[in-house]
Amino acid sequence: MLKEIHQIEKSFPLPKEKGAELKQEVEELAGVCDLLKDELEPLERQVREAAKGLEAKEAEELNQLSTPGKNKVSPGFLPMTTNNGT
Repeated sequence: MLKEIHQIEKSFPLPKEKGAELKQEVEELAGVCDLLKDELEPLERQVREAAKGLEAKEAEELNQLSTPGKNKVSPGFLPMTTNNGT
């Protein structure tokens, strides 16, 4: 595919001023992407921490359900079940 792109570029050369303009726009877009990445990292970290907390809580609840004599489930916890209509 790169070979075809090079052939097209040779057939339709880009004027120098248009190339410089395009290069500037690409650099601006790369800067925006970097900024977004930097700004989203803390949010991604929070989401991962929240997911880990939910997983730990679910594991704790499932452990309590599987331990004889400790079948008390905390309020608001509903184990996932499937309903096949039976």
